[in-house]
Amino acid sequence: MKKFYLFFILLVAAILGGTAAFFYVWNKPKKSIAKIVADYSIATDSLAGEFLRDTALADNKYTGKVVVLNGVIDEIEIGMAGHVNFIFVQDSFEIQCTLDSLASAQANTYKVNDSVRLKGKYVGYLIDDIFGLQVKLNNCITQ
Repeated sequence: MKKFYLFFILLVAAILGGTAAFFYVWNKPKKSIAKIVADYSIATDSLAGEFLRDTALADNKYTGKVVVLNGVIDEIEIGMAGHVNFIFVQDSFEIQCTLDSLASAQANTYKVNDSVRLKGKYVGYLIDDIFGLQVKLNNCITQ
């Protein structure tokens, strides 16, 4: 009987500890991209060239890295959740930068064909039959 109570107490303690750890990690404040030093600074046409030459090598190079991107806005898109995307197009190549919530509020000051400098985290790419190669950056801020 004592073994049962000991097992039960350890099980409850493990569940409570796991739940506390989950909520701690879930509610941990996110790092602001503005405070992170960029790993790379590159123009949109140079980034397009790297991905068009060797997609796998470029993906490995930029995955999880903070990138400063310089280019001319080709499209401005507002997503269903209200996020603003700045899109840069190079032939069959598209770079999509999703602005963070603070930068989205300032996005109305930019128009198509404006030159912009963005800082964001590279999260990956997609290959699509219609749009071609799409590179994605998240949590972008204007600089």
